[in-house]
Amino acid sequence: MSKILSRKFILSLGAIVSVIVSAANGSVQWSAALPSIAAIAVGYCVAQGWVDGKALEGQIQSIASAEQEPEKSE
Repeated sequence: MSKILSRKFILSLGAIVSVIVSAANGSVQWSAALPSIAAIAVGYCVAQGWVDGKALEGQIQSIASAEQEPEKSE
């Protein structure tokens, strides 16, 4: 649910809606609008993938550091 409410998603959705409205009004031709929509979607996917990768990287580092800590003997 947090990915749907993320600023990246809301901004991307707003940009796509703006392009669609502009194309529907005739301000922009559909031949120019469709690549713009594709670029926005690809940009969102790349940005979200980078964020997910960084989160996973942090999880892996925390697991690795926990495994490297020597066990305390009494």
